[in-house]
Amino acid sequence: MSPTTGEVDGTAHALDAVSRFQDAVEAAGLGRPEIVGDGKLHRFKAPGDHAANSWYCLHSGGIAAGAFGCWKRGISETWSSNNGHEMSPEERRQLRDRMEQIKKQRQAEEEQRAAEAKREADQIWNEAKAVEKHAYLERKKVASHGLRVTEDGRLIVPLCDAIGEIHSLQFISANGAKRFLTGGRIAGRYFLIGTPDNTICIAEGFATAASIHEATDYAAVVAFDAGNLEPVAREIRRQHPNAKIIVCADDDAWTDGNPGVTKGTEAARAVGARLTIPKFADRTSKPTDFDDLLILEGAEKVRGQINSAEAASSKRGVGLQLTRLGDLLREPEPDTEFLVDQMLPSGGSSILVAKPKVGKSTFARQLALDIARGSPFLNRKTMPGPVIYLALEEKRSEVRKHFAAMGASGDEDIFIHCATAPENALTQVREIAIEKKAVVIVIDTLFKLVRVRDGNDYASVTTALEPIHTLARETGTHVVVVHHLGKGDRPGGDGVLGSTAILAAFDTAILLRRDGPYRTIETIQRYGDNIPETILNFDPHRRTTSLGESKEVDERKRFKAAIKNYLTGQSEAVTEADIKDEVQGRNKMKSLALRELVRDGMVNRIGKGGKTDPFRYGVTASQIDVPGIAREPGNKNPQGTTTTESVGCCFVVPDSENGAGNQNKKTDLRPLPASTYSGSHVSGTSTAFSRSPGTSKMAASPSPETDLLQADDTDVAEVFL
Repeated sequence: MSPTTGEVDGTAHALDAVSRFQDAVEAAGLGRPEIVGDGKLHRFKAPGDHAANSWYCLHSGGIAAGAFGCWKRGISETWSSNNGHEMSPEERRQLRDRMEQIKKQRQAEEEQRAAEAKREADQIWNEAKAVEKHAYLERKKVASHGLRVTEDGRLIVPLCDAIGEIHSLQFISANGAKRFLTGGRIAGRYFLIGTPDNTICIAEGFATAASIHEATDYAAVVAFDAGNLEPVAREIRRQHPNAKIIVCADDDAWTDGNPGVTKGTEAARAVGARLTIPKFADRTSKPTDFDDLLILEGAEKVRGQINSAEAASSKRGVGLQLTRLGDLLREPEPDTEFLVDQMLPSGGSSILVAKPKVGKSTFARQLALDIARGSPFLNRKTMPGPVIYLALEEKRSEVRKHFAAMGASGDEDIFIHCATAPENALTQVREIAIEKKAVVIVIDTLFKLVRVRDGNDYASVTTALEPIHTLARETGTHVVVVHHLGKGDRPGGDGVLGSTAILAAFDTAILLRRDGPYRTIETIQRYGDNIPETILNFDPHRRTTSLGESKEVDERKRFKAAIKNYLTGQSEAVTEADIKDEVQGRNKMKSLALRELVRDGMVNRIGKGGKTDPFRYGVTASQIDVPGIAREPGNKNPQGTTTTESVGCCFVVPDSENGAGNQNKKTDLRPLPASTYSGSHVSGTSTAFSRSPGTSKMAASPSPETDLLQADDTDVAEVFL
């Protein structure tokens, strides 16, 4: 049987996707491997590699999507065949699901490789012998500091975690060639020389760290490469929050982009460390690190430059760090981890804003409790962990009552401060966050902690907010600050009180508003998926919120019900202008609701739509339960007419001459007697309707099932703070 056109087109599409995916892999310098588009993760050997250090995963059906990379080279890239065309919501969902599946497969593969490498590393290390003399050590003029040696004479440097467990190994040959154990975990792992005290130095290579330790007697940490400086610095800061950390960067002046200085500066800034870069009297031999300085100029020079290290933020003379565009494009896209899925990024910051009595603190405390428990928040997964909550303007008793109402047991890792902020609050919070390994810090409210003379001054606000972002970066903790919306009803983030610097400074803005019967949430995000203006349902007993429908969808439902209710009481079809005059609300929403009713067959439209014969509207037969009347499709009454009905009113529509029903001809709609039915038989909606005092217009009222909070402003102030 020959293939159909669709099958041929599908096969061609898949082959084209595979070829373009291979192009991307090749452009990254990983060769052109054979590709299987089965959605599974595959390993392969890149050119020049002895082991399968590279990987790919490709879904070739539909909008093809995949990822590829190399553990050895630190490459990780995503790819899709979208070509920039506008995707439908379903295509976006499928692409997001595929990328999430690829991410999970890659993580699972990495975990498996890491576990295998850890077992192998333990075995090799345990079987190796201690070493004191080695050609490499003699050339570098440093001692062994506990290293071991393989049977073939290579030095072994272990990569350890905070409790000393070995995760991988680095092998160094006599000529200085270095190789890591295949599949071993490197990020955040290190080798420690000496005993940590008040000062800890971090360097790239073993010889550099050994030189620094021997010249200064400070503990020195081997990070193994420039890219690992920041992860190691964060781990050392976590273990030693009060220590003076000095990042001793290599000066890779002979390498494009000077990765030693660039990565060293980033690491120092990330943890509030000092930074030092070796300075040489003679650079003829192209020296780069502190071991070169030791060999060329002696231990005294090394000691002096280490002790004169400056804070990274004030470091001068680093200069512009230029990167070729091609190198920039090949840099792997960093994976963003989320504290709340696709909403609050880990190690980032967010601002929660609303006017008084709308629910900022209620929302913030529910967020704190759900994260501490690892429970979903607004239907989104959370990363569980300890929480620090600073209640800087609320009564202690109110905070206690709210957590009790939400069902908190007291076993949750939530640490609460209920008082004004001390002078050095951020310093203390940083130390506590590191000690408790907090995943989120809530500051309620912003200007009770960060004090500025003029909240509208851009420069002052930017300077005042910088310590908050430094806190997030240094601790890896997400910081949520609670703030106020200004007067008026400006849309989006324009309503945030104070300078535009406030909104611009945060990764996520969470906007809570109250609009008539609605309380809504909207987010503006640098990472993840924005939440459009969506209704927040409130449970007044537990004092918790949950996501409802989008405001636009809910409004249309209410308008549809209001229009049907209005048409129920009419004895004849009415025009759209009549409906707009009698139903309260925005005319745009009324028009959308009316057209949906017609489209869904719930409202009948007659007329030609011109000035002399405008469209007129009545509800259809299926929208009412009329006692004693059997309604079967196509049945005709004794006068030979087809019957259609409305909620509360039944119109009799004469057949057209050809028997095809209503052809938009002007038709006499005669209502059945009111005694034929009663309002108690109306079906199809649970929404209640009322006429506003002093007017005949109909307005939609929330049904009990969708009630956000049926209370006046006083009640709201008491239960939704």
